[in-house]
Amino acid sequence: MSAGRTRNILSLLDPTSTRTVTRVLMVKLRHEYKEDPQAFTEETIKTNLTRPTGESHVEYRGAPNEELDAESIMQEIRAVLQLLNTNPVPDPDNIPNRILRNLSDDSIMKLHQYIIACWKESRIPQEWKAGDVILLPKPSQLLEVQNMRPNL
Repeated sequence: MSAGRTRNILSLLDPTSTRTVTRVLMVKLRHEYKEDPQAFTEETIKTNLTRPTGESHVEYRGAPNEELDAESIMQEIRAVLQLLNTNPVPDPDNIPNRILRNLSDDSIMKLHQYIIACWKESRIPQEWKAGDVILLPKPSQLLEVQNMRPNL
């Protein structure tokens, strides 16, 4: 059975759970904040994207783990690059996954060296932390900002 047919059958079972209905409900939710669109953004960030205050990362005090502490090898980087999905739109860096999947051995080696340097210095580049957030409504719940699930 094709995906389109399956979707049509499922929409007959529950017509309120289609993507079109969800999109309309999202527009209505944003419309509730039309007087102050910034309030919608602020409430969304506060509700879905902010860490609780006082939360900090504790230094690891367990026994050393040779396997986890070992440097990655180039073959691991190459394998991960081959697993990248080529369909989605590029991240904020505008580098499509197709390009990353087709890097030369020399480029993969330089990327590997950069990742190792970041690992040793315990630093993550700010660009790696950036992304576009899409809010998805949680199923079977009222459409409110508190009931949204962020998807990166």
